[in-house]
Amino acid sequence: MQEAFLHYLWRHQKLKFGPWQTTSGEAIQVVKRGFPNTLGGPDFKEAQIRLGETLWAGQVELHLRASDWYKHRHHQDPAYRNVVLHVVYEEDQIVYRSNGARLPCLELKGRFDEGLYERYSQLMAEERPIACAPHFATAPEILKLEMLDRMALARLEQKSQFLEDLYRQSKGDWESCFYWALAYSLGLKENTLEMLRLAQLLPLKLWRPIAKPRALEALFLGAAGFLDKADPAFAEHQRDWQFLRHKYRIEPPHINWQYGGIRPAAFPDRRIALLGKILAAESNWHRKVLSTEPAELSDLFKFSLPETWTHHYRCGQKSSKKIPLAMAKSLREKLIINLVVPYWFFYGSKTGRPDFKEKALAGWAAMDPELNKIVSLYEQLGLTIRSALDSQAVLQWHNSLCGAKKCLNCALGNNLLKG
Repeated sequence: MQEAFLHYLWRHQKLKFGPWQTTSGEAIQVVKRGFPNTLGGPDFKEAQIRLGETLWAGQVELHLRASDWYKHRHHQDPAYRNVVLHVVYEEDQIVYRSNGARLPCLELKGRFDEGLYERYSQLMAEERPIACAPHFATAPEILKLEMLDRMALARLEQKSQFLEDLYRQSKGDWESCFYWALAYSLGLKENTLEMLRLAQLLPLKLWRPIAKPRALEALFLGAAGFLDKADPAFAEHQRDWQFLRHKYRIEPPHINWQYGGIRPAAFPDRRIALLGKILAAESNWHRKVLSTEPAELSDLFKFSLPETWTHHYRCGQKSSKKIPLAMAKSLREKLIINLVVPYWFFYGSKTGRPDFKEKALAGWAAMDPELNKIVSLYEQLGLTIRSALDSQAVLQWHNSLCGAKKCLNCALGNNLLKG
């Protein structure tokens, strides 16, 4: 028996009809099962349980065995003082409140269809990447659409969490929030935190007065530590950097930039130069992004690096190969999918503007779907992926549910358990 299955039974009330009694023999009626608590504390909140003639309002805690209450030290945690019912698979020990009163307990052993647990166990034993793969194609289409809608919203909410952190760090400064998020996003996986650290070292008020794009590029490259080596191609950058460094009294920190496993075209030197180019093109990216419509997204980041980079992957190291300067389409799409659209959603959530949340969904829906192993896996099962809205939903679906075998939280898994 798994505790996740008990949560499923209680959440969906998949229990045999009563009358029910607590393990002490008191009549029990579930008026409201409560809402799943995704934060710390008891499992279900705002429940209403009638015990005998008294209606109790509070929380419900679930365990496989009653003794887990003590094992998890709930008896010492003030957050559990308002638990009105202890729901367990087996009461192996009587549990008492801190005041000495017995905690009402409902034992679920024998109160549910054993066939339901057998089907759940078979699903959990499945070794395929997607446990319900053999049944996926025959699942009702409406359930698949329901999951795509649900997971798309969950994906946007998840991506908003990082923006929330940046917004808090910026003390509510929207322009700084977007600037930091842009720098972070340009770092991709390998240099995201390093790019964020660089952006926070160089605040908006410092670099905004710099009018010359080359000087702005030099500021970021120099602060990143990339202009220390002599290179004729970057001689003017080095002069600009030395001037700006002394003017603004900048002491560059040591940043451990990553190069391993990265395509040369995506080396941090070039990404930082690209950041400078983007910032030089627009005085207020927060305002620019908010005013952009979904149909205009494809033109948002059409930038090219300066000619200086024609033969450079890194500062101080010339390449014999001529290197394209235009910003790759794949990078532009990543910035839109992972930064701009979530930023719309976060802004809408933070300011009470549902139109921006709808705009975010429309933004993903207007873009082509991403192609990767996970998306292909679901396409092979017959799921139609029409846009980036669907592919992002699939990624969330797989990462949060299928990959973790949380089938009980999925509409398709619930449907399958019905038998």
